[in-house]
Amino acid sequence: MINIGTRIKVIDNSGAKFGRCIGIYKNQKFAKLGDIILVTIKKVRPNKKVKKGEKHKAMVIRLKIPRVRNLNNHSICCETNAVVLLKKDSFDLLGTRILGPAFRELLPPKSKKVIIGGTRASKKQFNMPSYKKVLALSSYII
Repeated sequence: MINIGTRIKVIDNSGAKFGRCIGIYKNQKFAKLGDIILVTIKKVRPNKKVKKGEKHKAMVIRLKIPRVRNLNNHSICCETNAVVLLKKDSFDLLGTRILGPAFRELLPPKSKKVIIGGTRASKKQFNMPSYKKVLALSSYII
């Protein structure tokens, strides 16, 4: 679970490497998978869209928790907390693709649209077939 003050890895190509959670949009103590949080950028890549110190909305994609079960009853474990940055006025991705696995099944319906939109450009990178045709491999999506 992500608290306020948690250091988070940004896994899209917007230019941010790491951020820190400074707010959770649902009035809760923790952010779960698929929740929207407010992130300030701490470390960036040079010559990209975002700058150090900016505030952005972000969606939680991966959590560092021991085990999460998906619909096929497989256990999933991640090593890091990860988010993707969203545009300030809408729920569109700030970058054009997501780097690494993003669990489609464990997210709420609105966030599935965000994840699928960001992964289209990166399908060739992992040599997997189309996400629409393959539902058996849907424990993680590329």
